[in-house]
Amino acid sequence: MVKIGIAKSKGNKNYFQWISVSLILLSIFQITQLGFAVDESPDVKLKGLTTAASILSNLDFTDVKSDQTWSTEAIYEMSALGFIKGYGSKNFGKNDFLTKEQALAIIYRAVGREKEAIIAGESLNNARLLGEKKTNAISMWSDGYLQLASNDGLISPEDFGEAILENEPNIEPMFQRDAPAQRQEMAVWVSRILQLEPKYNQIEIFNQYEDWETAIPENIPYIERVISHKIMNGGGNGNFFPTRNLSREEAAQILKNASTQIFERRSFNQKMGTIEGIETSIQDVRDEKITKKIIHVRNNSGKLHQIELSKIEEVNGSKINEVTEKSVDPFVEELIVYKNFELSNSDLLSEGDKIEYI
Repeated sequence: MVKIGIAKSKGNKNYFQWISVSLILLSIFQITQLGFAVDESPDVKLKGLTTAASILSNLDFTDVKSDQTWSTEAIYEMSALGFIKGYGSKNFGKNDFLTKEQALAIIYRAVGREKEAIIAGESLNNARLLGEKKTNAISMWSDGYLQLASNDGLISPEDFGEAILENEPNIEPMFQRDAPAQRQEMAVWVSRILQLEPKYNQIEIFNQYEDWETAIPENIPYIERVISHKIMNGGGNGNFFPTRNLSREEAAQILKNASTQIFERRSFNQKMGTIEGIETSIQDVRDEKITKKIIHVRNNSGKLHQIELSKIEEVNGSKINEVTEKSVDPFVEELIVYKNFELSNSDLLSEGDKIEYI
């Protein structure tokens, strides 16, 4: 199965809208009798991302590549969609614990509120005295996510006030922003940020888990809700582990499990289909060499969708990078593809691949 990430569709046979596609997660399923009519107009036209190369570079996690496990696909998919990020040092930190502020950030980012958080963080920083302003962007943005959490009632105003005064002497905040997030906290925050109603008739947690009484009582209806939606599950041994610290790979899988609700909120359309053909052409136009690749996809409703990728290279090097003094990199619109445990671009795709695209 192939997954192609984030596209919002408005196209039909009389109206085409180019839609950026960011991700394909793929496993091979070959079918026979492929082919599309040459004169058939595509129902929707999609195109690749200009940021694909940067995203692929960011996804080059050495600890994920060297140890591919149950969480690998979730890590790549959620990272490619920008919901969860690595450390910027070729390391994802799969087994590291996610802090409370990081947990809040990835959920808010997943539902599309990153800009809101950044603006809130900038506003808080602008209100500080000159010598007290934060110079670390990530720390400043984290303040913004905590502001959203306070506004939404996920943390109290008192906890928020103490959290942003983290460097003040003699203050030991009840809410420690850099402390590991617990699984029960993640359950509550996912439920509330995704606006899932708490479930007060406890069925799943009573019947499946022996350690439910270790959870904070007020958290149990939210835990019940994420269990009923199969967003979070136990350890397969009769325990949910409410108080256990949340690892980064667990968080990635939880977001993937919640993708139906997340995509709904983001107005993403998720489709499945099969690649019926791949065409490549090369043109020389003035000082540019233009390579185009068109991928024809028959979706499960029988519609023909078309993905166009392109690469434009300067032939004579007329455009120079002002820092490196070398010819500028080519303009590229590409895909991110995960296939057979390999992460790359559209070169991994073949006719007959069954794909899921968003």
